[in-house]
Amino acid sequence: MQNTSSEEYIKGIIFLRDQVDVLALDQELYRIKATPEHRAYTVITTLEEKAASTQRNLLKYLANRSNDRSVFTYKNFWVVNAIAIEAKRSVFEELSTSMELAAMDLDAPTYLDRPFNVTEANEKEGKEAVEPGLRIINAHLLWQMGITGAGTIVMGEDTGVRHTHVAIASRWRGNFAPANQAWLDPAGGTTTPSDCDGHGTHTMGTMTGLSPSGDTIGVAPGAQWIAAKTICSGNSTSNHMAAFQWAMNPDGNPSTVTDMPASINNSWHDPSTVNQCAGQYVTMFNSVEAAGIAICFSAGNSGPNASTITMPKNINTNEVNVFAMAAISGASYLGGSNDPIASFSSRGPSTCGGTGSLQIKPEVAAPGVGVRSAYGSGDNSYSSLDGTSMASPHVAGAIALLKSAFPALTGHQIKMALYNTARDLGTPGEDNNYGKGLIDVFAAYTLLASGPGFPSNPVPQNGATGVQLVTNPTLSWTNPDSTTKTTVYFSNDMNAVVTMNASAVVRAGAIYTNYTHPSALPYGTTYYWRVNVSDANDSTIGGVWSFSTIPPPAPVAPTNVAATWSGANNQATVTWTVPTTNINGHTIVVDSSVVWVNGNTRLGKVNGTGNQFVIDGLPTGIHTFNVVAFDSSYGSAMGSSTPTGIGIYANVYERNKYVAIRDLQSALDTVIVPAMEATVVKVIVKLNSVLHTYTGDLDIFLKGPDGTEIDLSSDNGSSGDNYTNTIFDDDATALITSGTAPFTGTFKPEQALSAFTNKQSGGAWILRVYDDANTDTGSVRSWSLTIITAAPVPVELASFNATTNGNSVELGWVTATETNNMGFEVERKSGNGQFE
Repeated sequence: MQNTSSEEYIKGIIFLRDQVDVLALDQELYRIKATPEHRAYTVITTLEEKAASTQRNLLKYLANRSNDRSVFTYKNFWVVNAIAIEAKRSVFEELSTSMELAAMDLDAPTYLDRPFNVTEANEKEGKEAVEPGLRIINAHLLWQMGITGAGTIVMGEDTGVRHTHVAIASRWRGNFAPANQAWLDPAGGTTTPSDCDGHGTHTMGTMTGLSPSGDTIGVAPGAQWIAAKTICSGNSTSNHMAAFQWAMNPDGNPSTVTDMPASINNSWHDPSTVNQCAGQYVTMFNSVEAAGIAICFSAGNSGPNASTITMPKNINTNEVNVFAMAAISGASYLGGSNDPIASFSSRGPSTCGGTGSLQIKPEVAAPGVGVRSAYGSGDNSYSSLDGTSMASPHVAGAIALLKSAFPALTGHQIKMALYNTARDLGTPGEDNNYGKGLIDVFAAYTLLASGPGFPSNPVPQNGATGVQLVTNPTLSWTNPDSTTKTTVYFSNDMNAVVTMNASAVVRAGAIYTNYTHPSALPYGTTYYWRVNVSDANDSTIGGVWSFSTIPPPAPVAPTNVAATWSGANNQATVTWTVPTTNINGHTIVVDSSVVWVNGNTRLGKVNGTGNQFVIDGLPTGIHTFNVVAFDSSYGSAMGSSTPTGIGIYANVYERNKYVAIRDLQSALDTVIVPAMEATVVKVIVKLNSVLHTYTGDLDIFLKGPDGTEIDLSSDNGSSGDNYTNTIFDDDATALITSGTAPFTGTFKPEQALSAFTNKQSGGAWILRVYDDANTDTGSVRSWSLTIITAAPVPVELASFNATTNGNSVELGWVTATETNNMGFEVERKSGNGQFE
């Protein structure tokens, strides 16, 4: 933003501080076993009401700034409580002071996860053919049962769709409902689907494609489809926000769910997002999933190196949000390979951290090499592409199949079934190549059809960190309705829980909804648990949940931190009171304390209960110090003090006046420092240019406001010499008497400048240059006086102005003589009150 002109419009998004706690709302809806209709209505209206009640002031401000053309355009959202704006820099600067906002970010471009390779272009339509990838995931077994996705909707958020293609034309929802409920073009505003690339048509074909001749390319050929064109045309974060918000309520009626997609397929990434793991995408995806929709993403085509999942797919709110898909070679799998991962498929782990399954990316895998599907170049065009973009729509279609069989389930519940029944590939167990493995939609169906369903609403929440310790911690959850038996596994050994080892069983047999541990849990430990449930006919293996207890207790912060400035050698002394208890109130012995300056520079360590640190050579400026105490038992657990500061204030007074040096006379030049109270800590004099034909005749003095005069240099040098860039400083190591003309460098004066220490700075400071012999000539051309004080030096102003800007006042000033200031302190008062 700093590199933009004041008249240039910048696209950005402002995020309000007040956001709906979607995760808590989602948990409550699971607890009360909300119907799909109740769930959707509650989530949508809660988000809408939050936005409506909190955005008024900002929208009014933006409308006013539109009148003076400072704001070009703006659009508010409720899927995230945010407003996208295109405005001049001044608007963003003003908004940065608003307490209503939590963050601002650029409305950055997003990019297609382009196919890694086009295996074959312009292929012919098949006759009564079924693509092998569909059989690999066992979609055909559900078709044989009459489950084709009928009654559900799939959505593509991509480059658009060629809606007249023979494989998908009949199932565009725009044939059965108003077009604006079936097509969104946030940037272009078009009302009829189109595809700017061909990619979006290909992915839609894999989700639901079936031609009149029986060429089956789609997993859910009975599903209808809708689409949002967010790539190629208007590829920006805000347009994805518009697409996800539209997907939650295409018909504008929050009471209906027949217009909502079962799954949304995504094949794009945002390389510019600065807060992937906790920013707007997390909030947005949580909102969409809470409404009951399943979000699917291609993992990216940046493999085979580790942690190459493209943003924002590293998000790991839970095991399947975000649901990122790896690509396998179907041909290799059918040929018997147990490690058919595509080389280009992006790998984990997630860069968002986490433990156990949360850290593992991707979540599952699907066919993504040589996948034949519809293409956007013609109504009868097909092509074979390689990419995780080809894998993800297999999963989005599988979700539609399962949603048609189990319409009361949420997208999250269906994804969990696919996740828990995936076929393990590669290294045994969940890994960062395949996640859980290759999806098996028939196995997922069998799990959902036979078992009582999944336990939900774990407390502590799955992936929770910083869980407080209590004497007898209790875990709780919600069982499915038909549960007749529960088995609870709990351990800090992830393997024991994952493998359901008998050593990890803590409750079994009856219908339990909680487990109380017999003792307090230790600090800084991650625990894993799962609940398996059974009904009269079958059982369901619950997912593995985890949480981490609070880190080891830190000492309370050191108190009474103080810093004093002595002036000698620019020396500061920091002192503090050493803590004797930790944050839980237990008595401790502090192992050591570490002192920091200005937030990020470590000065040094003081062992034991030492409470003082001395530093020499501290540079001029304003400095803050804080102290960190380390517990002897938990060496890395830190409690930081409140920072304390001191100011080393320096003003430099430059003089560039020509003053002639005459025989047997003194040449005088004066600096006037405002006569307000400021105590001198240090004085430095610099002779930029004092010219003379015989410097050995010169005696140079500095006289302070109280009459104190000290000898800087007397009779040094010889014929034809000058003083050029000569600095007099008490801390110098070389004496001026040992220097040679033109005395360039830093020297200790003949008499100490410390004679001015602790005196007041205000008044006349006089440089006196005396020529104690005849015949030679010279002049004072330029010199400077640096005064370091224990408090800010009042400045003499050449001009001062104040202007109002709304509720703010902008001050501007120009100093008369002071230059190179380290900064200014500004005080104010109202009426006859005190300055503050």
